[in-house]
Amino acid sequence: MRAVIDLGVGQSFDVSSHTGYRSLTANDFIIGLATNTGNRNGPIVGNGVGEVEMGRGAISITKSYDNSTGILTAYYTLAITTLGGDYPNCDPVTYTKTNNYKLNVRAYLIE
Repeated sequence: MRAVIDLGVGQSFDVSSHTGYRSLTANDFIIGLATNTGNRNGPIVGNGVGEVEMGRGAISITKSYDNSTGILTAYYTLAITTLGGDYPNCDPVTYTKTNNYKLNVRAYLIE
């Protein structure tokens, strides 16, 4: 039977104290999105100057393991793109702005 070790929440995890860490690979770890909080300042619709803003988002996963150091690096990247343009339909789009946020994960080692 395999054991599951909770490594906690964060973006970098040191398992070098674990026996056999040099033989581990990224596939020996499971990650899940941890609770993350945040807010967006500013208007979502109508910015007071005859323009409207709309947003869209994308999420990606990074998970890598360096078996020489015993460090697992893992996080989700949330990319929020704001589109702005003429009221009321954001047409034409006159600007875009993208902000990237690294989100914490909860990591587990499967041994």
